[in-house]
Amino acid sequence: MKIRLFTIPNLLTLGNLFCGAVGTLFTVAYICGATTSLAVPFYLMLGSALLDFCDGFAARLLGQYSPVGKELDSLADVVSFGLLPSLIFMALFLAMGGAQAWSLLALIVVLFSALRLAKFNIDESQSDSFVGLPTPACALFAGSLGWHITTTGATMEAWLVMALAVVFAVLLIVPLRMFSLKFHGFAPKGINLLRYGFLLVSAVMIIIGGLSAVAWIIILYIVTSVIMGLAGKN
Repeated sequence: MKIRLFTIPNLLTLGNLFCGAVGTLFTVAYICGATTSLAVPFYLMLGSALLDFCDGFAARLLGQYSPVGKELDSLADVVSFGLLPSLIFMALFLAMGGAQAWSLLALIVVLFSALRLAKFNIDESQSDSFVGLPTPACALFAGSLGWHITTTGATMEAWLVMALAVVFAVLLIVPLRMFSLKFHGFAPKGINLLRYGFLLVSAVMIIIGGLSAVAWIIILYIVTSVIMGLAGKN
């Protein structure tokens, strides 16, 4: 079997990994005191999320699905949406006066992200919805929180930062079904109505609150999924 490595979808996935790796370096620089903001890691995380969407879209458009692409996507996501948010939580915890020894607890995010991605690769029930919080959602919450705190001068109790890290890590692996934003047809009916509504509300929140609103959008996504689950709509 001939394995093609450098397809367009795979190159986009490598771009995702590159952004995540560079964002990780900038976050380590912040922890070491070489930078004063977590804005750049968040911008790079947004780039990773965009490329993560584009690689799947390109694979569908070009008919270039492959086992290599599937595995590569998960490997990239472990860095961009697992390790990077772990370090952002760690950086915020330390910046808020948390103890260095306890800061290692933030790595629970990358550990549970790896479990989440491994399960996703073999779970055929997650084509139209997700079981557990998607790793990009967890990462974007951490990135937005880091951006807000380090660019506005806001503060938060160190224990609350770590509590959020643990809660979001657990949400990655809980058997809670969450709706997907992947459209299969664009007719405004059924689950698509929810998707369009959520995207519209999210756009309004970003216009009003800027990048700080991303964290609240993720919370809205979780709450909406929980309500749908209780109503038996998932």
